[in-house]
Amino acid sequence: MFAAGQSQKSVWYRFSIPSKRSVKVTLAQPGSAIAAGDVGFAVYKTAACLPGSAQISTQLTPIGLFGNSLHPCLDVGDYLVQVCAKQGANGPVFIQVNIDTTNALYDHPRTAYAFGTLVPGLNKLDYEVECQSVLDATETCPILHNAARYNKSTWHVFTMPAYFDALAVRVATQVLTNRTFGYRLYDGDVRSQPFGSLPVLDGCDSMVVGPESDRRVYGCDRLQPGRTYSLQLLFDQDFKDRIAVGVQLSGERLTKAPRPVSSAIPAANNLGVLPSATGGATTTVSDDFGCNARHGVQPCGNTRPVDGVRVDGHRFNLSTFFRFTLSTTSDVDLYSNLTPCAGYTQPLLRIYNRDVTNSCSDLDTSHIIGTFRTNGTLPCLPPGNYTVQVMGSDSLGTRYGAGGYWNIVYGSHLCEFSALGSRVNLQFTVRSVNPGNRFSLANAPAVDRINTTGSTLQPMVPGTWYTHQPDTFGCANSVLPADTTCSPNGYQPNTKGVFRTFSVADSGMLQVFGANNHYSRYYAGDAAALATAQGVNAFPQRITGLQAITECVTNSGYWCGTPKSVCITPGTYTLVTFGSNGNKGSIVSGQQRINTATTRFHSPATAEDMGDLNARLQPSGGTLNSAFDIFSCRDNAIPINGYLPPKIQIPGSDSVRANKAIFRQFYLSSPSKVGIQINWQDSCNNIWGAYMSARLTLFS
Repeated sequence: MFAAGQSQKSVWYRFSIPSKRSVKVTLAQPGSAIAAGDVGFAVYKTAACLPGSAQISTQLTPIGLFGNSLHPCLDVGDYLVQVCAKQGANGPVFIQVNIDTTNALYDHPRTAYAFGTLVPGLNKLDYEVECQSVLDATETCPILHNAARYNKSTWHVFTMPAYFDALAVRVATQVLTNRTFGYRLYDGDVRSQPFGSLPVLDGCDSMVVGPESDRRVYGCDRLQPGRTYSLQLLFDQDFKDRIAVGVQLSGERLTKAPRPVSSAIPAANNLGVLPSATGGATTTVSDDFGCNARHGVQPCGNTRPVDGVRVDGHRFNLSTFFRFTLSTTSDVDLYSNLTPCAGYTQPLLRIYNRDVTNSCSDLDTSHIIGTFRTNGTLPCLPPGNYTVQVMGSDSLGTRYGAGGYWNIVYGSHLCEFSALGSRVNLQFTVRSVNPGNRFSLANAPAVDRINTTGSTLQPMVPGTWYTHQPDTFGCANSVLPADTTCSPNGYQPNTKGVFRTFSVADSGMLQVFGANNHYSRYYAGDAAALATAQGVNAFPQRITGLQAITECVTNSGYWCGTPKSVCITPGTYTLVTFGSNGNKGSIVSGQQRINTATTRFHSPATAEDMGDLNARLQPSGGTLNSAFDIFSCRDNAIPINGYLPPKIQIPGSDSVRANKAIFRQFYLSSPSKVGIQINWQDSCNNIWGAYMSARLTLFS
């Protein structure tokens, strides 16, 4: 390591540095007694004698003559300096060790990084930690394990704005294993005052930093607007890596309406009459969750308990209030979110069917008509005044749960404080709805009377189509027939009815289509008259005395081009179309007529005479068709010579005796083989609740 011959004699020196420093070692003589090249030196990083060549410093290069070796960031430790000379060197020599501070970023209080006055959001910085140092032992953090090793530090200062709600300091590194850092926060500016004279606001303490950042958080109760604070971070002497420091500021303004008191709710939160429309009209408002929204700051009745409201394991202890009015019965959709932390926390909405007064206690939790997380629908709200309480939480997230180095570097909002410091946006969508349908029997006139003269019900004219007056299912439930609500299993129970009454003077086929696919049923009896006589006109009351003459059918429209039909006899009838809250807003209408067509060949006396079949056909035989006839609504099957009409098996039921008959007669002038076949045109089974099956009986 030395020039040739510089190994005959030597002198040793020792020095040490407790923190990284800029170090220059110089070999010199007071005069010129020793010739150039006869002496040199080497620096060993060790305190053990005698060192070998393996201990020669890799930072301070050996010199084979008078001169110096310099390193701007010499590692912490003990060093030996060996000055070696040739045998002929004879004279005084000395070494000079110049130790200075480093030029590393933010290494000293006077060179602290200045964030300036913080702005809302993430104020960020990333830099390399390598050659930082400490001035002396007063900078170190004694609580850290092996505290003497934490002899590198960086300094940072920031100033609080005139308003804020909370502050978080996050530190992260690219190292994938956890590292411990030291942490202190001083009240004051270390650039202009000795840090030893500043009050320590937090620390000394440790932060555990690795794949995810660690943090320290401060509410508006710990930091003061307009003040400057100083942050010191301490690192192990062997730590070398790039770190990121994020100072997250939350909050820009106070909550406008933190208390449910009329004098304390400003115009921005007094929404007045909300606009509405059939398809929905939307109103959007906002407020901020500031420090004054905390329940503990301004408790107010049981709507703002000091400890907050616990729902789904979360504690909601921030509140703001809005007032609104509905001028008509309406469905109201509410939607809320937070800016910028919509993905981190969900507001809690509570809706009261009361307005606020000048007393906190007047708005009570017994007035709550709906509670939602983020959004929900309030159906069929009547006209009146309402209050909405939007609640948030100031609880902190998990210690390592909000990102690492790159989250800070790229400026991701860390959403430290859940809702505190966030803006809450609230959207109302108001849809106008009917309070109740017209023909609900809520009173005597509330029925659709088909074919009236004045208020008198007239019999339907056969063959004439009558169009139902349209009705729209509304919010209010109605009185219903006693026997059923026409609600199949698995469906929402029907609670509403549209009632229509009519009369017929003759037996006939009632044909109907429409009703918009709602469940309907025909009854014998006048529902309006029965409801008045029984004094029933509101849900859940029931009308007794109606006799169902059809099944509950959901599709009473055309099948195969013909309407649904049912046979009825002279009298008064009621058609009930059923609905539920899910049908609210649906229009109900339809048409009906009575067809009194009769059977032409309805008795033995009126039987169709087909004549002598042999005479009408060639000797080789052939086919003859009878005249067309129909089964009517009159029952005309009779016993003949004691022979009763045949029984017909109804699928899924008992056999019943046939009650309809068409009579035909024919003559044979010679013995013949005869085959008889029935043909009918209707293959759609359109008769409501009926079964089509024909039987032949041949008499001689």
